[in-house]
Amino acid sequence: MLHSRSLLVIGLIISLLAVTTLSGSGQDGTPSPPASTDGGEVESGDAGEKADKNPLEDPVWQSRAKLGKMLAKKRCVICHKIDGKGGVLSPPMEEVVAKRFKSMTTYDKHVEALKKTDPPRYQASKAKIDKIVDEKDRYQKLVLWLQSYLVKPTFDNGQAKMTPQILNKNEMNQIIAFVLSLEPKPEPPKDE
Repeated sequence: MLHSRSLLVIGLIISLLAVTTLSGSGQDGTPSPPASTDGGEVESGDAGEKADKNPLEDPVWQSRAKLGKMLAKKRCVICHKIDGKGGVLSPPMEEVVAKRFKSMTTYDKHVEALKKTDPPRYQASKAKIDKIVDEKDRYQKLVLWLQSYLVKPTFDNGQAKMTPQILNKNEMNQIIAFVLSLEPKPEPPKDE
């Protein structure tokens, strides 16, 4: 009798976790765009200019990032170092993420070069690539890129060496949240 109650409680907990994991996501489980606390657009100090809103300011995303780190320590650590431990086949995860955040600022230029140097690759992924280019929020731009890259690393770069990842929607969201959590912190200004 105690065993069946324990299983029932475990089942309820898993169900609650699934619902919690999907909150803050679209109906299909993909990350939803960040919003301001009042439900309107997030504005920066400049009139009419939309500010980037880090989804990790949301507790649901913070929880996902923690789960994503645990998942990455099982899967990504084969090639990448995480917290100083793990693989040496690829750069440490923190370095990869820092480079990716930086390269997303010039993604438009990458796409223009791709159109000239590898038109078939661009055409094969045109809808995904154009959606990434059109996204103005840098966090959502990276989310869109990661959703394509993790499934097919060569979608916008024939030289990509990472192997495709087989992830369900929850795992995808968790890994993406973990990657966003590794955003390099701005360096404080140096005193002269």
